[in-house]
Amino acid sequence: MSKSLVPDELYYSAHHEWALVDENLVTVGLTGYGLHQLGEVLYLDFPEEGKNVNREGFFLSIESTKMTHDMVSPVRGTIIEVNQALLENPGILNDDPFNQGWIVKIEMDDEKDLASLMRASAYRTLIGVRAERPEPAALEPVAAPKSLGAFADDDEDEDDMDEDDE
Repeated sequence: MSKSLVPDELYYSAHHEWALVDENLVTVGLTGYGLHQLGEVLYLDFPEEGKNVNREGFFLSIESTKMTHDMVSPVRGTIIEVNQALLENPGILNDDPFNQGWIVKIEMDDEKDLASLMRASAYRTLIGVRAERPEPAALEPVAAPKSLGAFADDDEDEDDMDEDDE
């Protein structure tokens, strides 16, 4: 998976969950933005494997330095795996939310649930993040074309420009 702040290959919810879809298997986690709101994760109260979850239904409680957060499922289905590594070290979630910090894997009942989720561009808009671009220092300044007349970078007026062109 990419190292992006908002990887393109994922689906996103307005509750700041991400979902990686592989046929009917959905790996679910929290976005970096959601984790920033929570602060350092201290404890996760996992559901049991085999538990049925509803789309938008609460299924997990996360305790952090700032609050307790009840996580909702982005899809309806059955939890088939929980990330046991987070039980021993919940800090993995903050350190690597899109890879080692996944939370649960859900066997999705109906792929139509994906229609209620956002793609990366819509999620970036929701949280006010622009698509990753080169750092401004890496961009070359571009001079305005002479055809812009009064809007050009220099102080020439349009009459002077016409004389120069002859």
